[in-house]
Amino acid sequence: MRTRRPLLVGPVDLVQGGQAFIYRNPVYLADNSYWGLVNTVVDAQTFLDAQAASATHDGISASLRTDTGDPQVSAPFWGPSDGFESATTVSKVSPYGAHWELAVTGPAMDQSALWRLRATGYALTLAMTLLVFLLIRAVQRRQATSALLADMSAQVPGMLFEARRPPGGAAGFTYVSEGVYELLQITPEALVERWQALVDHVVDADRDRVTANLDRVLSEGIDWLDTFRVRSENGTERWVHATSLVRQLADGTAQWHGSITDITEEMRTSDLLTLSASVFGATHDAILILTPDERIADVNPAFSESFGYSPDEIIGEPVSSLGQDLGQEVVFADLRQALQRTGYWRGELLMRAKSGQISLETVTISVVVDEREQPTHMVAVITTGNELREDFVTGLPSRSLLEDRLDQAGRNITSTEATVAVVAIGLDGFKEINTVYGHGVGDLLLRAVAERLQQQMSGGDSLFRMRGDEFKLVHPGSSDPAELDGLCARILRDFERPFAIGDLALHVTAGLGVAMYPTDTENPRELRELALQALGTAKAKGRASLEYYQSQMQVRAGERVQFAEDLRAAVESGSIAAHFQPIVSLVDGSVTKAETLARWHHPVRGAVSPGMFIPTIERLGMISELGAQMHEQAMAFAREMRRSVPAFQVSVNLSVDELHLSAATHEARIRSVSDHGLPPSAVVLEITESLLLTTDEASSANLTRYRDAGIPFSIDDFGTGYSSLAYLQELEVDWLKIDQAFTQKLTPGSDTLVLVQAIVVMAHQLGLGVIVEGVETIEQRDLAREAGCDYAQGFLYTPALAPDDFVTWLRGHSSGPAQH
Repeated sequence: MRTRRPLLVGPVDLVQGGQAFIYRNPVYLADNSYWGLVNTVVDAQTFLDAQAASATHDGISASLRTDTGDPQVSAPFWGPSDGFESATTVSKVSPYGAHWELAVTGPAMDQSALWRLRATGYALTLAMTLLVFLLIRAVQRRQATSALLADMSAQVPGMLFEARRPPGGAAGFTYVSEGVYELLQITPEALVERWQALVDHVVDADRDRVTANLDRVLSEGIDWLDTFRVRSENGTERWVHATSLVRQLADGTAQWHGSITDITEEMRTSDLLTLSASVFGATHDAILILTPDERIADVNPAFSESFGYSPDEIIGEPVSSLGQDLGQEVVFADLRQALQRTGYWRGELLMRAKSGQISLETVTISVVVDEREQPTHMVAVITTGNELREDFVTGLPSRSLLEDRLDQAGRNITSTEATVAVVAIGLDGFKEINTVYGHGVGDLLLRAVAERLQQQMSGGDSLFRMRGDEFKLVHPGSSDPAELDGLCARILRDFERPFAIGDLALHVTAGLGVAMYPTDTENPRELRELALQALGTAKAKGRASLEYYQSQMQVRAGERVQFAEDLRAAVESGSIAAHFQPIVSLVDGSVTKAETLARWHHPVRGAVSPGMFIPTIERLGMISELGAQMHEQAMAFAREMRRSVPAFQVSVNLSVDELHLSAATHEARIRSVSDHGLPPSAVVLEITESLLLTTDEASSANLTRYRDAGIPFSIDDFGTGYSSLAYLQELEVDWLKIDQAFTQKLTPGSDTLVLVQAIVVMAHQLGLGVIVEGVETIEQRDLAREAGCDYAQGFLYTPALAPDDFVTWLRGHSSGPAQH
């Protein structure tokens, strides 16, 4: 039982001989908390000898015992055991609160003997008091040091800690600063008593990873470095960064000193910067970032596209070079006064493009200030007013002149059989080229496309470049339908040849949509939109397609309604079947994986492309039903395949619409895995990069359900969207699938090969496997292997197959020559 009174216990036998007693003094700190005991071992005989006294002196004997008030309880611990029964005199000795009794026995006690014995007691009392005083001073110094440490740790953001793991024992915190309350709303004592309380406060999405990391740190005795989210007792969620260094003590104990700091603001700032950069790059309005002295600090891609200046050409130049000399000195003076007064200005300015073309633009300028209200930058947003009259990339007339040309062509129609045709031309695969090779190569390709289109034009034709990869060709005055057919056929055929851009040979095809005046409309200007509708229909059919508007569009509208009804019936009856495309190892040619793909055979149309029926199913709101059917068929296939290929894995695609389905729907799919007798590793969930950008709290929770169930993730079409390493780490992705847009351009020594190699290195460093899609040739397969890819799938091996056909193919693949 803990007591505040000092205690005297003993006697104890000394190793060197003789006996001693132990003086135990409890110590309490300034906050009334118990610190511990100060134990002092006293050799009584040596002490008395030093005082010129003895336990037996001139026939006199002395005994010493603890004064408990009950003689039956406290026996002497020094001197004769019966000393108190025959004592001549008994004195009370009380050094610093401890109560002893000193008994003296002798035949003829004179006053000098009694005085010596009493002096011995007094000397003992004085010595013990001095010793305890020195000990208390040491404790007070320790208290002062502890207070200083507490004050210092209170100034550190977050919490400081010490943790230890003795040899063969369990780890735990031995010290936690008060900063833990700010982070988690728990006391330091709670964390010292139970270190797992820290893990309990890690958010669900991070807990498994943090636990695994801590287990490794504690078991291997290594430094700890991690970043994760915690949720305090009041529900506040924070990002924290944990770091500590370990050292090994002489007795084998591992000791960690470290800190856990709140980095929520830093993470929020990072996210905002990333978002701002994305908006800056993606917006269609031209944006300039200006320094306080009116020089251009940065521009976005839309500015370069609209005005022809690359960032290298314009950054650092004064903004006045874009048009202040165009008689606008007064406007610029008013602009500057407004910015100084209110930090905002909106108005119209004449702007000069690199080509020299001048246009009137609506400009909004805002001043950005720092925390001291001092201006750091200005942001100018340019909304096009009167568009440039000439496209600076291709040199073609821009869309602002298209209406004039259509009006003129309509007025020139004198024969009732003559027509004005607009051919809308859209490139297939241009976006991928921009992504892989950059906008510089994209601009050169657009220029080459314009030159090739002009070679197919007759004298009265006009060619215009619209936004992006769209062109419009005006073909007036033709009375022979075969002439227009021939023009379109030549254009399509001309795109079969690759475009030579530097050392690159780029393959792009074109879709064509045609509308005619007065056959399709009484207003020539409407030809622009009608041709665009026809182009959309052509692109839905696939690459290098041609579509006329005319009355056939109305027929097709009815066909689309019937198509949707047929599709609805197919889903309801379960007529859409899951086929499986093998994923082949590039190391040894083995097949232990397959991707699930939906296939529909229409009773009249025959095989229908998923690119046509999947969007319709999404519009019908039936994606949940189809997804569930594909999932069930995939599980049944995996169960059968695992009888002959024990580690067989089947991947199932998850669309954006499916991700937003209810939690119950996803829980049911997760349960179906075990219901089919399969482990979680038997199924891989395939999601696209773009899907990650559409996740809200509910859909993120759905993804977490799959991950917590142990189901692996694969990122499909990697490289075509907004790749984010943060997402790869947060979701603990297992596989990356390189999009077939890269595969089609894999050639020896190409930039695409270098890019694929870089993706593979990055993936392997993160512990991810790499699958390359769309492999159609042996060269592509070999280059993918050279780049370090782990698996491949594509028509080189086989299209997606029905389950029975897959088994038959696999037998032939396994027994045939090695595919490597």
